[in-house]
Amino acid sequence: SGGDTRFVFRLFPNNKKTVLEWTTCKQKRHAYFVSVDAPRQQYLFLLQRIKDDFSRSTDIASQEYHAQRKNNAALDRIYQSYMVFIDAKITELKAEALAERGKMEQAHHLWDAATGLYTKLTTEEFAVSEYIVDNTKQALSKIQGEQIRVFDQNIHNSN
Repeated sequence: SGGDTRFVFRLFPNNKKTVLEWTTCKQKRHAYFVSVDAPRQQYLFLLQRIKDDFSRSTDIASQEYHAQRKNNAALDRIYQSYMVFIDAKITELKAEALAERGKMEQAHHLWDAATGLYTKLTTEEFAVSEYIVDNTKQALSKIQGEQIRVFDQNIHNSN
């Protein structure tokens, strides 16, 4: 039944792991672990892989999951929300990488895109879990702080 499908994405601060877990009714389980201190490229790779795995419908368990999702508005809403969250996190990390390389215009463009995605997650339609809401607020605050820091640095460098 649709109630047997779980989609979990959470941070475990004690062991510094981010976990995304997907268990289907057939008990096919996908779990991804990455250290929160992992290099950005490793984190980006993992997030992209998670997105690809959750989007794919090539195996039977995935096909069943996506069929359930299409027939269950609540399950589909959770899926859509987490996909937006993953897209936002990928965009945010790419912006940080560009800023570190001094490509500020491109970084600001991606920070704006990430902000748009995170803001979407604050709406009633997408705020499906405490994890989403809390991490969205943290990410929006972090992006704002990064943009202010970069702005201040640019002013300092121009003087």
